Amino acid sequence: MLEGESLNMKKRVAVLGGGNGAHTMAAEMALAGYEVNMFELPKFRDKIEKVLNTKTIQIEGVGRKGEAKLNVVSTKIEDVIRGVDFIMYTLPSFAHKPFAELCARHLEENQTLVLWPGNFGTLEIAKIFREMNVKTKFKLAECSTLPYATRLSGPGQAHLHSYATKVLFSAFPATDTTEIFSQLKDFFPMLQPARNIAEVALSNPNPILHPPATLLNAGRIEYSKGNFHVYVEGITKSVQEVVKAIHREFMMTGGALNVKPMDYEKSDFESSECIMNIAFPTGLRDIQGPFNVHTDRYVTEDVPYGLVPIVQIAELAGIKMPVTRTMITLLSAMNHVDYWRQGRTLGKMGVKDMDLDEFKTYLQIGKRD
Repeated sequence: MLEGESLNMKKRVAVLGGGNGAHTMAAEMALAGYEVNMFELPKFRDKIEKVLNTKTIQIEGVGRKGEAKLNVVSTKIEDVIRGVDFIMYTLPSFAHKPFAELCARHLEENQTLVLWPGNFGTLEIAKIFREMNVKTKFKLAECSTLPYATRLSGPGQAHLHSYATKVLFSAFPATDTTEIFSQLKDFFPMLQPARNIAEVALSNPNPILHPPATLLNAGRIEYSKGNFHVYVEGITKSVQEVVKAIHREFMMTGGALNVKPMDYEKSDFESSECIMNIAFPTGLRDIQGPFNVHTDRYVTEDVPYGLVPIVQIAELAGIKMPVTRTMITLLSAMNHVDYWRQGRTLGKMGVKDMDLDEFKTYLQIGKRD
C-alpha cells in the first residue's frame, strides 16, 4: 500500500462515512492518485466539517503521510457516488441499511459496493435493493474487518497505527469474488479471497474479542469514566479464556458451513497489544477504549451485527453456541436493549425460510438452486 504498488483497481472511488476508517481510507487512496469522493450524513456534518471546507485530510502514522486532496466532499449522496466505480462502506454495520436506502436511487451501472467490515451486510443490502426494485446492475462484496487500526487525532486528521496483515474478502454471490478481488488486491495486499461471505464474517475478530472484553471489564470502564485501554488492561488470562470459548464456537459453525474461518495459535490470544495476532499483530497497545459500555461500537456493532447473525446461522446449521448466546443476553440486560431483536436476524438478511443447503447455495450463486 506504499510507493511502487500497481494500480489495478479502477481509480474513481466513493468513501462513505466520517469516522476513523473513512478518513484514513480516503486519505490513503487520494495520496496514491485515486480520485476520491467522501460522504457523510447531514446530521453528522460536524464530523467532517473541516474536510467539507478544505477537501483535505492530514494523515500521519505508519503509512503514507501528508495532505490528501479529495475530489468531492458532500452530504448529498448523489454528488458523491456519481461516476465512481467503487463505493466503500467504511461504516459501522448498523449504518448499512440507511446508507443502502440512500444509495439505491442513485446507483449507476456496474458499480461495486464494498463493506468494511461486512458481517453479512451484503445479504441485507441485497434484500433492501430487491424491495426497492433496483434495476441497475451492481456488485456486492464484504471484508472481515477494516484494513487499518486507526484513530482521528483532530478534525480532518487521521493517525494510522497499523495495517491489518490478513483480511478475508468475498463477493455476494461468491461467483463474483475473483473479478472484484483482482481489482482490489494490489492496493489492499492484506486481502485474501474467501470461499463465501460466511467465511468472511466468521473471521471478523472484533465480535469475538470486543464483547467479552467490554462485559467482563464493565466495572473498570465505568469507574475510570472511559480512561481504559482494552488491550493492555482488559485482556487478562480469565478474559482470554472466554474469548477462546467464543472463537471455538465460531470455528464449529464454520465447520458446519464447510468454510474455514481464520484460526489462531494459543499464544495469539495472550497478547496485550493486538487482536488475536493475525489480524493486527502490533500497534494497538495505545488504543484507548471502550469509553462507554452502553454506546461504544464494541457493543452496539459487535453484538447485534457481529454475534447475533452468527448465532442464528449456527442454529440453522444445528450448532449450539452457549457462550456466545450468553454474551448477547447479558449485554442486552446490561444496556436495556434487546440485541436479539435489534440485530441482523435471518429475516433482515432475507434467508429466514431457507434450510442449510439452500443457504449455502444462496451464498455461492445469489439464488436458490
